Amino acid sequence: MIKTSASLVCNQKGDIRLRGYLLQYRALGIWVAKAAEEYSGPGASATVVTAEWKCSVGDNQLYRGRVTTRQLKNSNGTWFASGPVEGPEQRLTCRA
Repeated sequence: MIKTSASLVCNQKGDIRLRGYLLQYRALGIWVAKAAEEYSGPGASATVVTAEWKCSVGDNQLYRGRVTTRQLKNSNGTWFASGPVEGPEQRLTCRA
């Protein structure tokens, strides 16, 4: 099992959306999402999301985590987003 987690502490009013992804490298700069987890709710809290994926035994690939956030700032429903933040690449081998 491969897991990645992201946390956010928000002290602003309004709703937030926090998404965490587990990405696997394919080739030619292409990263594919293998798992995702999302939290959506009130902002004034500490929030953690954990994306996990069951890999095949012997799988030896590059992985990294990615997180994106959005915050609802006003009453007309406008979401303000941050760009994706990507973690370091790690080569992982799955074992039984």
